[in-house]
Amino acid sequence: MNWKDSLVKGIELNNVKKIRKQEYYYKSLNKNLVEGYLKENWEIDKEFKYKTRMKKIKAFDEIFENDVWMLFYNLGFKMMNKDRSFSIPYNKEENLTQQIDVFAADDETVILIECKATEIINKKQDFKTEIEALKGKSEGMITAIRKQFPEHKIKIIFSTKNYNVSQRDRVRMEEFDISYFDEDKISYYKALTEHLGNAARYQLLGNLFANKRIQGLHNVVPAISGKMGGYNYYSFSIEPETLLKLGYVLHRTDSNKDSMPTYQRLIKKQRLKSIQEFIENGGYFPNSIIVSIETGKKGLKFEKVKSNVDNTSLSKLGFLHLPQAYKSIYIIDGQHRLYGYSNTKYKETNTIPVVAFENLEQEEQIKIFMDINENQKAVPKNLINTLDEDLKYESKDPKEMREGLALKISRELGENRNSPLYNRVVVGENTITPERCITLETLSKAIKESDFLSKYKNNNLISYGKFDQSNNDKTYERLYPFIVDCLTYMQKEIGEDEWNKTNDDKSAFVKNNVISGFIRVLNSLIIYLTDKNKINPLSDNPKKIYYEIKNYLKIIVEYWLNASEQDKIELSSSYGAGGPIKMCRTFEREINKHYGSFNPDGLEKYWGDRNKENTKEALLLIDSILHDLKRDVKNRLDVSFGEDNIEAYAPKEVVLNLTNKVTNYNYNKPKSQYRGVWDFINFKDLQAILIYGTNWTEVFDKKFIFPIDKKGNKKETTQWLIDLHIISNKIEHSSTITLEKFEFVKSVYIWLKNLLKETNKVYS
Repeated sequence: MNWKDSLVKGIELNNVKKIRKQEYYYKSLNKNLVEGYLKENWEIDKEFKYKTRMKKIKAFDEIFENDVWMLFYNLGFKMMNKDRSFSIPYNKEENLTQQIDVFAADDETVILIECKATEIINKKQDFKTEIEALKGKSEGMITAIRKQFPEHKIKIIFSTKNYNVSQRDRVRMEEFDISYFDEDKISYYKALTEHLGNAARYQLLGNLFANKRIQGLHNVVPAISGKMGGYNYYSFSIEPETLLKLGYVLHRTDSNKDSMPTYQRLIKKQRLKSIQEFIENGGYFPNSIIVSIETGKKGLKFEKVKSNVDNTSLSKLGFLHLPQAYKSIYIIDGQHRLYGYSNTKYKETNTIPVVAFENLEQEEQIKIFMDINENQKAVPKNLINTLDEDLKYESKDPKEMREGLALKISRELGENRNSPLYNRVVVGENTITPERCITLETLSKAIKESDFLSKYKNNNLISYGKFDQSNNDKTYERLYPFIVDCLTYMQKEIGEDEWNKTNDDKSAFVKNNVISGFIRVLNSLIIYLTDKNKINPLSDNPKKIYYEIKNYLKIIVEYWLNASEQDKIELSSSYGAGGPIKMCRTFEREINKHYGSFNPDGLEKYWGDRNKENTKEALLLIDSILHDLKRDVKNRLDVSFGEDNIEAYAPKEVVLNLTNKVTNYNYNKPKSQYRGVWDFINFKDLQAILIYGTNWTEVFDKKFIFPIDKKGNKKETTQWLIDLHIISNKIEHSSTITLEKFEFVKSVYIWLKNLLKETNKVYS
């Protein structure tokens, strides 16, 4: 029997699909057999008069195999393996065979997929033996396949679910020309298939067979050539199906984080549907699709048309030879218009206008995309941050280069399986969910504002970074593993339950404020230990640095586990830019309690500025200052102008304002509750009275000059009264005051008390 006979297509393929799609095995039994099946983990699905239908859930690895099989079925592959017993010979005699989990063939390609799945999340596994065995048998299998599919391109895929595949195994697969698909990539193509239908197959083939020749593709089109922005471009019309085969649209998602460029938004299903309906109802798009054609050094072949007309135009007419290769044309703008044709009858009969640049640099592609979409639907903030990484990582501007590195580290923390923040960071086109709630902006800001990386202003170096190797790749290799090790320690020590709390839980640890604050604390610890000559981040192994810091992290763990629920909520849910800072200072304060020498710059001032006890004391001091000062000032004025003669010694606007306050307060009150003008005078009014007319020199003899304000005119030397007025208002509005403001209030209080004692003007 020929191995090809084990493949199915047409109606038989559809029948197999129905079985593969099911999560359970089903059997109809005589009722006397039910008991025996129940003992073997079968369940009763439905009872009939004479029979009982039993069901049993399929094994985890088989469900994953079926999931992958269904993906390729939905992608439109027309011939596939029937069951799990399918195998392909790999020797000349064809008596040695290799079992294949998924076999998928279309008109041009054959795909072989080896599947591995485990129920243990993020399990580490060495696949060296399996990968090398697959490679060793691949040549023989390909020979056997070519006998049946002589013109087809062939690709082997190694696919896993829940495994943390090592970098060594990934490199090994790349060397053996074996593509690797984890569950993220499978999920990506499933989502793309839901949006595009089997047209998503073009994306898959472009990825698998990049730059490989497409047999029989008509690739010559009439075109006009020209120059724009220093780049060659061509304007032409082409059938959508041809461009779908040559073209490629990338979306920034977990599944293709290593692919470039990454500027496109994910194709929206609803928008695609409306475009398809528009096309099917006779609609068309006169505006051009913008693309970049990748040709390398060779360049595009353009045959100019000979003409007897004397044409001095910079544009030339001719025939353009497009590449005949997968993934050779990147769609910069117009993806929805192009894919809108993919499931319509017009993809072969219509043409669409195209403006094609030649070898357009990625940075320029992104700029064009952003310029075109600037006044259209907004590009999501997280996608913009991801684009910034692409633009800045290799920038010649040293500041931008480090901003790109900070974004890369932040993205990798969310996308790399070895990170405790895997799938918890919002990257590219991912949406915010309760689990995925940390933003690239918050993470990268914490890294940028740290001392990890060198700082520049106008291309001038301001400070050297503790980890900075003056090369992004080398710096990344030191800094990223260190941060991951520290986060891994926190994950382990605070426990999976605490770590896995989502954003819905207001006291969660894995939230913007806490994680960003934690990274800032790592920075403080790096500075501290570097200054003590305990570590040298520029040369020490990242593991050594982590081990030096681990004891300090233990303090943070203990604090978090012992903190009250309310404290956690207050810290993790603070809004604005101050949230991560508050979290950082809280952790720093806890470490300082155990290690007094750990005292980061600004720590004392920060907590002094937020000391509620200081604020309460300041309020008492202000009340005392105002009380004593009013009594002294009023006594002096009464002596000079007579009692209750405010019009004689206060500015008109002050008199009118105070009179109005008194009238409003006393209205409809009994006389026993009446208040007078001096009950409403504040610090601002006092300054106006002190400096009014000749009061300053003749009544007060310049007595109220605060020591630090000895120079200046009478308004400037009484500014301390306005400062007290502002502080008083701030406290009244339930705000804490800074340590500096508290010290100011305290010094005024002491100075005034001494002044009034000396002049014997304090009245009880």
